[in-house]
Amino acid sequence: MIASQVKSVVQDEVFELPPYADSILIESSGSIVLKHSPTNGSDYYAVTLDDTGLAAGLEKPTTELLFKYLKFTTLTGTAKIHYRVSKR
Repeated sequence: MIASQVKSVVQDEVFELPPYADSILIESSGSIVLKHSPTNGSDYYAVTLDDTGLAAGLEKPTTELLFKYLKFTTLTGTAKIHYRVSKR
């Protein structure tokens, strides 16, 4: 079973990716800095994003291992995290 989801977030809001989330895309209209963490603590690490071959306003994380807690430390307005959950 596969379900597509989307979550709107604001700056510094922590979002926890659900188990089995994959195919993540970030949608925003301004400049963003996305960070991730293995725990919902104070240590967040930068995520590398790439927009090659995607429609305007979309980026995908290229960081090999993406931790489950995400937050935008720089964000103009809101952003949307699009992700797919594959039930395994």
